Parts: sequence; structure tokens; C-alpha cells
Amino acid sequence: MPKVTVEFDNIEEAKEFLEGNKWKAVVVDLHLELRATTKYGSSLIKPSTEAKPSEIKSVSKVRELLYKLINEYNLSIDE
Repeated sequence: MPKVTVEFDNIEEAKEFLEGNKWKAVVVDLHLELRATTKYGSSLIKPSTEAKPSEIKSVSKVRELLYKLINEYNLSIDE
């Protein structure tokens, strides 16, 4: 299995690197929450209830924007 060694000039650079991983986790979690609404009809507004068609439509638009931004930055959100 390949190994990677990353060296930083200072603590701040290391913190920035680690923060990037946290941001990715946030985006993946957001993606999964939005997916639950569009695929399974779970409401984000009222948890444990079914989403209304207008909510599903709005969440679909947000998902589209999220995917657009991810693609523009040439990223992926492999879970």
C-alpha cells in the first residue's frame, strides 16, 4: 500500500490541511442529507416527517448547485 509523507513549514499550514478534511466531511454530510430528501422524501424542515413536493423541488435545486460547484472546482465527494 502506498504511503505519503506530508511536511509543513509551520503549525498553521498543518491546521489548514486538516481543516480541508473537515470541510470535505461537512460537504459529504450535506450531500447525504439532501439526498435523503430527494430520494426518500425525508424532510429537512421537519425531521421524521415526509417532505412536501415544494421542499423536494427546492432541495433538488440546492443539490444541483452543490454538484455544479464541486465540478467547477474539479473535486469529488466520494463517500
